[in-house]
Amino acid sequence: MNRKATITEVIFLVIVLFILGIGFLMARVWTSQLATELVNNPTINQSEGARNAIQSIDKVQNRFDYVIFGAFIAMVLGMLIASWFIAGNGIYTFVYFIALVFAIVLSAIMANMWSEFFNNSLLAAQQSYFPITDNLITYSPYYLAVLGFLSIIIMFAKPRVE
Repeated sequence: MNRKATITEVIFLVIVLFILGIGFLMARVWTSQLATELVNNPTINQSEGARNAIQSIDKVQNRFDYVIFGAFIAMVLGMLIASWFIAGNGIYTFVYFIALVFAIVLSAIMANMWSEFFNNSLLAAQQSYFPITDNLITYSPYYLAVLGFLSIIIMFAKPRVE
């Protein structure tokens, strides 16, 4: 059985959340530009069914934010459940704390990178379509601090079962 502490899951949460956010943001930009070009192209856009299919891309794009939120909730629940099932020795609490501080600093760097993406005028227009993701990534250092300390409490303060 893999006995690694859940700190790797905290770092994984930061990286995956950032990658999903950037990936879906770029997908939103590309698909909205593609849909606009296809609707304005008279050779492709000749039937009502084609126009409806092209314009239905917006329905899919509006779900990107919820996909990222669902992935965040799933990873948080997985981390907390893993914290309960991993037998932690109190000696390693300090090591876990140092790694948690590293993960928080990493998430602060990624939160700053996320806010820098929206300085671009093309991407700034897309920010309103990702309110949940924007909140999760912008405040990820705070979320990770709370989740990390909760994970420390669950992992190292649970009763020993022998």
